Amino acid sequence: MAQALMFGLDVGIYGRLATRDYILELATLAEVSGLESLWVADHVIFPVTVTSAYPYSATGTFPLDMTQEPLLEPLATMGVLVGATQRVKIGTAVLVMPYRHPVLLARMLVTLDILSGGRTLLGAGVGWLAEEFAALGARPFSARSSNR
Repeated sequence: MAQALMFGLDVGIYGRLATRDYILELATLAEVSGLESLWVADHVIFPVTVTSAYPYSATGTFPLDMTQEPLLEPLATMGVLVGATQRVKIGTAVLVMPYRHPVLLARMLVTLDILSGGRTLLGAGVGWLAEEFAALGARPFSARSSNR
């Protein structure tokens, strides 16, 4: 038997649409329209000077002026989405694992999953923005996917 194709929405947590009203409007839209999921990306800070190439652009440039746009924290935003919805799944696309302490991050994700009734989805990654690693005091960018 074929499985039905499911669709979700990316909730912009940075840029001009990163507002309370817009995010809650998307949550309501997802609930009433039958969408499967809502997704958030992960950035904690956008450094003023960036030399890292954005891997999802042919030119290597990030699509927004990162110094002039609002920026929301993804896990806190997920908490708002969990509280504003009853049915849709709430996921990360993707959460940069090395930005946060692994035990604290696990506790935060478990809490979201419990409070959502098991609706949390985790997309995990290692990141692309070396300057963000440095600004956060995270492990060195070059060691982000190793046990070092």
